[in-house]
Amino acid sequence: MVEQYFAPETREELFEYLGRMTPDSRFISGGTDLILKLNAGKTCPDTLLYLGALPEGREISEQDGEIHIGAMADMTAIARNPLVARTCTALADAAGHVGSVQIRNKATVGGNVANASPAGDLTVPLWLMDARVHIAGPRGIRTATMEETVVGIEKTSLNYDEAILSFSYPVPSASTYTAYRKLGSRSEVTISRVGLAVLVRMREGVVANTRIILGAVATTPVRAFSAERCLEGSRLEPEAVEEAASALSEYILEINKRPNRFYKAHASKGVLLDVLDTIRQRSGITLP
Repeated sequence: MVEQYFAPETREELFEYLGRMTPDSRFISGGTDLILKLNAGKTCPDTLLYLGALPEGREISEQDGEIHIGAMADMTAIARNPLVARTCTALADAAGHVGSVQIRNKATVGGNVANASPAGDLTVPLWLMDARVHIAGPRGIRTATMEETVVGIEKTSLNYDEAILSFSYPVPSASTYTAYRKLGSRSEVTISRVGLAVLVRMREGVVANTRIILGAVATTPVRAFSAERCLEGSRLEPEAVEEAASALSEYILEINKRPNRFYKAHASKGVLLDVLDTIRQRSGITLP
């Protein structure tokens, strides 16, 4: 039975209430996952700390060359935000395809990352952007990378008295393009079986460098360096894209030993082709 409920409206109140949390306490913002667990009796916290009352929690802003996203920003807000669309279309892509409309109106980016599901949609593009995670605890705020924060299946490095406050990532150059796609069992309201985020930085019509992050194929998102090398120096010609897709497939077979690895390895090829086609359109690349 929940014995205490906190709803801090300032950072000072947040720090105070974090100091009262126990290993049996839980945080709630959108509640799209926690409410289900509460109703099913899978968790019985002594304290609930609601994060949605913090005024800064839903803000999305640009400050000193970085995009800052409050952890309580919901999927709909992220998908429609012009700052996100301009600096990381992959993040807008991911947010716009989480669950149903009702879920997107409630689910938050902080909850999506804190759940640490291998199928978490927003974890992948945030990983792509080298996002920093700003974490509040009783003694103040610390900053960690995504890799330091999400460490396993439903496992983070957060202590029981810590909560994600916001995320930030550097504003990329104007010649940088991103996209995200996921593959599920159906086209809408589906859990990701393969999630793929790609960043391509162009220079004079040629790929200068790229990042490819895979989700839902390992315990945490992973970077496909071998596939990236196939694209660098190209104009995203079909030959380079096909080579990258084959390298991506081989990489999945190397790191994933589960029975579904053959499906994911094959399916990832089509997802990469789709993502790179989107980036080609966004960048205006024309092939002879």
